[in-house]
This record gives sequence, C-alpha cells and structure tokens, in this order.
Amino acid sequence: MLKFRSPTNVVTAVALIAGLGLGVGGARLFDKNNANHAAGLASLNKKKIIYYRNPMGLADTSPKPMKDAMGMDYIPVYEGEDVNGLIIDSSKAQKSGVRVETVSLRRIEKSVQLQGRIEADERRQYVIAPKFDGWVEKVHVATTGQYVKRGTPLFEVFSPDLISAQKEYLVASNYASKKGDDLELGLFSLLPQSDIALQGAIKSYETGKSEFSGVIEAQWQIRKALEEYAKRIRLPKGSQSIADNALEAQANMRRIADAALMRLHNFDVPESRIKALQQHQESFRLMNYLSPVSGIVTEKKAVQGIRFRAGDVLYQVTDTSSVWVLADVFESDISNIRIGQDVNVSINAYPAKILKGKINYVYPTLNPQTRSVQVRIEMPNADGLLKPGMFAKVELKTSSGSSGAKVLAIPSSAVLDSGQQQHVFVRDAEGRFVAREVRLGMRGNDFVEVLGGVQEREAIVVSGNFLIDSESNLKSALKGYGAAAKKVVSHHAEGVLDSRDVEAGSVVVTHDPVASLNWPKMTMEFIPAHSGMFANIKPGTPMSFEFVERNPGEWVITKIDLKGKSNADRTH
Repeated sequence: MLKFRSPTNVVTAVALIAGLGLGVGGARLFDKNNANHAAGLASLNKKKIIYYRNPMGLADTSPKPMKDAMGMDYIPVYEGEDVNGLIIDSSKAQKSGVRVETVSLRRIEKSVQLQGRIEADERRQYVIAPKFDGWVEKVHVATTGQYVKRGTPLFEVFSPDLISAQKEYLVASNYASKKGDDLELGLFSLLPQSDIALQGAIKSYETGKSEFSGVIEAQWQIRKALEEYAKRIRLPKGSQSIADNALEAQANMRRIADAALMRLHNFDVPESRIKALQQHQESFRLMNYLSPVSGIVTEKKAVQGIRFRAGDVLYQVTDTSSVWVLADVFESDISNIRIGQDVNVSINAYPAKILKGKINYVYPTLNPQTRSVQVRIEMPNADGLLKPGMFAKVELKTSSGSSGAKVLAIPSSAVLDSGQQQHVFVRDAEGRFVAREVRLGMRGNDFVEVLGGVQEREAIVVSGNFLIDSESNLKSALKGYGAAAKKVVSHHAEGVLDSRDVEAGSVVVTHDPVASLNWPKMTMEFIPAHSGMFANIKPGTPMSFEFVERNPGEWVITKIDLKGKSNADRTH
C-alpha cells in the first residue's frame, strides 16, 4: 500500500496518475489520427496529378510544381477532380442561402416602359396657299393658336388673274349663247372698240340708215376687221361668209368660256361664286378663303396689304381631334413590339388619367444617335387635353411567343452575366454545382427565356450563386467550361519602371520590343500580380520581367528581375 506523508505528495501522485491516463488516451488518439491521415495520403497517392493551377485564381497552369510571384505553391489538380464544380453539403448550402429550382416551361410576361411625346397627326394638317398672284385685302383670323371651325373666313384677297378669268368667261359665254343675226352682230362686238370709223360703220350697217356708198364702205371695213379677227381666233382660211365665221367664232367662244370656267375651278373659287357667275352674270372683286377644317391655326403669314405669289403658304390649320404619340423603343426591345399591340399612355399633366391606345405603325429606320426605333400610337383627342409637344409615358406588356405560349425559362436571379457570356450553376447527379453557359432569349419581369444550355427539369441555383462563385473561384472555370484548362502563355520583356499608381494598383513600364507578341518598343500600363511586387523599386530602375494576359487587354506582371542585383535579391 502506498502511503503519503504530506498533501504535497498526494497532489504529485494524483497528477502522475492523470498524466499516465492522458498519455495512454493521447497515444490512442494520435495513432487514430495518424491512421486517418495515412489513409488520406494513400487515397491521394492513388490519383494522378493532371497539372498545377495558380493559387491566386489566375488562369495560368503548370505541368510541374512551381511557385507564383508571391512564393505560394501552385495547387495540384488530381485526375477525376472537376475544377468547374463545387460540392456543398445540404446544411452548408442552407446556411449560405443557396436555393435550387428546376428548369420548367412557363409564360414570360414583361412590362416595357417607353418615353414618348404628343405630336399632331400629319394627315390632319392643312395649308392655305393661293394658286394665283395677288394681294391680301383683309385678315379675319389674326393670331396663331386660335381655334377655328370649318368654313370660318380666314382672309380676303384681290387678284387680277381672278378678274381676267371672270371677264373672259362672261364675254365668251354671252357670245356662245347668241343665235341667228344676233350671232353675226355679236361677232362685231368682239372686234377692237377703239376705231371710231369702224364703230360708225357697224352702227350704220346695223340700222340700215346709211346711204349705199356708206353701207359698202361699212361692209368693207367689217370684212377687213373680220380678217384680222380671224387671225386672232384662228378661223378657217376658207370661210366665205360672215355667218360661217360667226359659227366658228361661236364654237371657239364655247371653248374659251369652258377654259375660263376651268381656271376659276383651279383657283379654288367656291362653287357658290361660280354658280352666281354662270346663272346671274355676277362677278366678284374679292375672294374669301375659308378654313378647310375645324382646328388650331398653327401658322399665319397673311398680313393685310401684303402681296403674295402663287403657292405661298399664308395659313396652316391643324385638326387636333386626333393626335399621335411617338415613343422611342430601344434596340433590345424591338422584338417585343408589334402592330396592334395595346398600350397605356399617361401624361404628367394628368397623372390620374390612364389612356388606352394601340400601336398602329412601327417606323422602318433606327435612330443611330439614340439606338431606338419610333412607334406611333393614334389617340382620340376630342376634348383637346392632349396638346402637341407634351411628354408621355407609354407602357406596353408583352408575353412570350406570338400568342403567349409557354417557353423554357429560368429565374433572372440564376444568371451570372459577364457582359459577353451568361452562365448558370447546374447541380449534377453527384451534387456538384457546375458552371454552364446558356443562351438567353426574351427577358421578362422575373424570368428569362432559355434558348440553349440547360434542359427542362435540370436543377439550377437561383439564390446564393455569387457565394458559390466566390467560394469555388470559378472565374477561370467560367472561361474554360466544356474544355480543358488552357495554358496561359507567358511573355518576356526588358524595360524600365516609369511610375507606380498605388491607388489604381498599376505600374507604367517602357519596354523593349516583345518578339512573342510582335510588339514594338512602347510605354504601357501593367498590373502587378500582388501589391508588394514593386514596393521597393524606384522609377527609372531597369528590369526584365514576365507577364501574361489575364483578361483581354489586361496584362499582369508575374515575375521581375532587377538588373545588377544579386540572385538573393533579384526575384520578386
């Protein structure tokens, strides 16, 4: 039996016994851990190393062990390992907020917001431009912006062309209506009226009161006058009698009357004025121009007393009972637009009003400055609330397919967009999350159509995909999906450090020609592989360096050698 003579001895004995117990247990635990570690090493040793990848996530690989610029060992990639995939157990996925859904068929709806403006209907704009020369005698509507009804007098004009056409019609129509002796005597009234002797002869001939010699003289004068008149009205040369000439003259007068009447019609003389001229021989000095439509006077150039030329626009009247809404559709939304599509239009001036309309025209050209196409929406405006020049907001809703058919779709949150490519994480049969490139179609409010890359009922990550991307360092995997990892080519150059930009994390180097890239000598910007690479290097220091292209146009210096330094200090 053991005997303890003091408390100190008791404590020492207890500690000795506990130490022996721990030593035995620890030895057993150490042996167990060693066994597990050995088993792990044995399983790894059975796998073949394919290559070594950069520990910082850069795209460069190596067929043999090596260190990066910071001295970190490259990570081995074993046969059977999938660098594009990441296995996450269910509890960790739940804690990380990773949520998975299956790809399915669904109807995609999208609301497109467009900016527009109110414009006058081009088909409802009317101009008043006289077809003859003249002067403005009086102005009835003196201001632009004034509302006028159809038939409202706008202004009155005087024109010698109108007076001449009326007189020609009256003279020609009067002669054309004569018969018998009146026809021959009427012919004389067409002759020049300035010759007093001729007028006297005609008067003597008409009354028969002159002597025989006077009658002969008068007939000779008339015959001579008729010959001159025949030249003017182009009577047949073979005419032998006054009666024959009179009949020809009557036919010509009918044609002259018809031509004068046609001129008045072409001058847009109102039908009421023309009928009064035909029936009552009533001519007019001034002509009144009436508004051709009910609307707003949008242009007025007529001023009392001003002279105008044929074709000058004196007024413009716009019918605003129906207006256009012209909206700009961006290039990415053009495929969602079609004629006849329902739209909702709202105006800032009337926020409580939602107006309904339809797209009735899609313009065939694209504006190169705004990269947009105009669409036209015709809106009724009987109350005049929509005023040309107002801004409008246009909302249209589109659905997948021409009739809203279901399409293969995934949630928008599942897509990782790098700008040039789109990817999703797909969970395979072994539970790994693999990055897969997809082709997208129509984008809806919450879902996007998938044209290729995934199939129905496949499981994809819809939430937490950025955490997976960060944890698995899949920047290089996204580029290399579907193919073996590509070896990044390293280039060598000689140069001089010009400057460092600590905030931007870049350096400017003037380098000699680079044969591998066919570059000439030039000064350009590089990115160091780590922030401390150039910490102790001053501008102006010559060096040789190696660099790779991490991304298009992004050149990363991975190794530098300072000229004139010892081997121990040279490599950074």
